Amino acid sequence: GLFGRMHPSSLRPLFSTMTTVNVGEILYFPLRARAEPLKFLCEYAKLGYSDKVVQFDEWAEIKPTIPGGSLPVLVKPGGEMLPETADIARHIAM
Repeated sequence: GLFGRMHPSSLRPLFSTMTTVNVGEILYFPLRARAEPLKFLCEYAKLGYSDKVVQFDEWAEIKPTIPGGSLPVLVKPGGEMLPETADIARHIAM
């Protein structure tokens, strides 16, 4: 692919001085899976975001507070939680 095996955070130095909008905090497990395209989309669009890694041993405690009980979730700057990868991607793209 375009970015190969790069991690989205490795692109951050390229965009750090251009970031003006923060979409919120992306919560996901310590895996390169469903949240990865969301992070690449933020980096490509020059949007700021926080990356919150949810460890597997924390998940049972956190799960009841997550809409739909699955990750990834985007916590918007106002605190609203947006679940579902496709919905988060659509929000980032707008």
